[in-house]
Amino acid sequence: MKNMKLKKYSLVVVALLSFLGASAQGVENLRINEVLISNENGINDSYGEKTGWIEIYNDGYVSTTLAGCYISIAPPLGSGEDMFVDKSVFGAETYCIPKSANNVMSMPPRAYSLFFTGDSSHSPFNTTFTLPVKGTIYLWNASGKGVPIDTFKYDFSEIPSDNSLAVIRGARGTKNVIKTFVNPTPGHANYVEAAVSPTEKLKEQDKYGFIMTLTAVSVVFLALMILYLVFRTVGKFMQKRDAAKIKASMPKSQSKKEVIVGDLSGEVAAAITIALKAYQDELEAEEQMQLTLNRVAKSYSPWSSKIHGLTHEPERKR
Repeated sequence: MKNMKLKKYSLVVVALLSFLGASAQGVENLRINEVLISNENGINDSYGEKTGWIEIYNDGYVSTTLAGCYISIAPPLGSGEDMFVDKSVFGAETYCIPKSANNVMSMPPRAYSLFFTGDSSHSPFNTTFTLPVKGTIYLWNASGKGVPIDTFKYDFSEIPSDNSLAVIRGARGTKNVIKTFVNPTPGHANYVEAAVSPTEKLKEQDKYGFIMTLTAVSVVFLALMILYLVFRTVGKFMQKRDAAKIKASMPKSQSKKEVIVGDLSGEVAAAITIALKAYQDELEAEEQMQLTLNRVAKSYSPWSSKIHGLTHEPERKR
């Protein structure tokens, strides 16, 4: 019986130690993810006020709690592994997250928690200090000793209001990069979409140029259709106008059926033109085959008459 109780107590102790170890390990995965100090048009705290904020991210795969941890803008005391949080500036530069708020400070894996700067009487998620324009934020575990869990050095002296500084985390073993966000992402991942031109996007979506070819052909075809409709409409309008002019110039006694307008179809007009051309060619051929005899009249001149010519030898007078 005693052995059974000992086993139960041992299991409870092991479970408790395992939980504390996992919790402590989870705290080491906490990271300062994004910071904003000038909030004019952003989100509100639980009291509806706009203040700066600090976002903390659980980068691990186990749940943890922020209760008892310290958020501070005061430089740590000591050096190396013997550093510790400066508790002498509680309220002014250091905020201790209440342990009594453990039920709301639990952070699941890959989750985010937002702490507004300013009046801590609003909620446990409001720090006791405001952020200066330039400085460093330290995140300490519940002991407040050793190396800080994470630090975030920032400078908002040249950054407009409502812009934040966010950590872009690279792959394991690579250096993180801090970027300015025009559109802050409190409570969400810090994702920056690479700037891609429309041409590059089209190349990715249409590797072989089918979409581009189809688009170009469609544009040309549409342009030709529009031109065809415009010319056809203008042509019909001109034909009606000419018909109206002819009708107005004709006597009233003439039948309307005798009015011939350019409403003939293309085939009929072509046939009439070909027939007229053939008839004209036939007339020209007949004219070329006719012989024309004209009398040539010569004017009389005594100098050209033969009667005045010499018909005998002239006599020599002695």
